[in-house]
Amino acid sequence: MRDAWPNSRVRKNVSLVRTYHGFKGDKQGAMEFFKLIFRALFLCWDRQTQDLHIDWILFRGRSLIPVLCEVVNDNIDGFYPSSHYPICVEFRLPRTVRMIEVPL
Repeated sequence: MRDAWPNSRVRKNVSLVRTYHGFKGDKQGAMEFFKLIFRALFLCWDRQTQDLHIDWILFRGRSLIPVLCEVVNDNIDGFYPSSHYPICVEFRLPRTVRMIEVPL
């Protein structure tokens, strides 16, 4: 299994280095910032992508190619539906995959 984020050709919202935000969005306090730095330096720093995503979309096989990966940070009037930002991925499918037509 491979993670779609580092394998994607295009990544959106790369400035959001962590997907957990505790319903606070981008407004993290000083304590959360220091916790982030501590984790980055000592616990789970991914040196290849340099991010702290704890949410993934995993895929396998060589026929799926992640084209676009995005950390979705949408909110409604400052309220977030989850304590994590969701991850959205667009995959390119091989030409051998066909749409199944549903009879009317």
